[in-house]
Amino acid sequence: MKRFKYLTLAALVAVAACDEGVDPVVAPPVIGTIAGVVTIDAVAAVGVTVTLSSGPTATTDGTGAFQFNDVPYGSYTLTITGYASDATFTTTIKGATIATSGQVVTANVDGSYVRTSAIIGSVSVGGTSILGVSVAIGGMSTAATATDANGQYSFSGLRAGSYTVEMTNPSTASYDFGPAGAIRVAGPLCLQA
Repeated sequence: MKRFKYLTLAALVAVAACDEGVDPVVAPPVIGTIAGVVTIDAVAAVGVTVTLSSGPTATTDGTGAFQFNDVPYGSYTLTITGYASDATFTTTIKGATIATSGQVVTANVDGSYVRTSAIIGSVSVGGTSILGVSVAIGGMSTAATATDANGQYSFSGLRAGSYTVEMTNPSTASYDFGPAGAIRVAGPLCLQA
């Protein structure tokens, strides 16, 4: 019986000794990618900073794209900053969760420009309104119109910024409007020509 106890003990020691030096099997960490595009009025927003809640930052490229690689398992928030001051977003914070290895989470952010500025003016010579003068604006936006029977014209729904206003003679008369004039619009603006 003593012999059996020693054999059993020796077998247990031998089995235990076989496990020494063998590393346990560990599953690889779950990592994924969080990527997206930032747009304003459906146009790429270049140079916007995107910050992941765990600390890393990325800057949008020429297509408005950003990407965070090797993001560990978990839930994150992305915050955008550094976009145009007259842009607005329904949210500047977006959530993303990495749940499986190799997962690519898309986190697009879309915004629009505030367009509350206007250019309003009239064209008259010697107190007489001129009908049919072509008026064009250039700069932050481009548009064209013609003066009405009261010599008036308007451009609304514009972003605040710099514009040029250029007037061209109607086909029935010849007036000297001079070169295009540059203006800065911060709100509604009325011009007399």
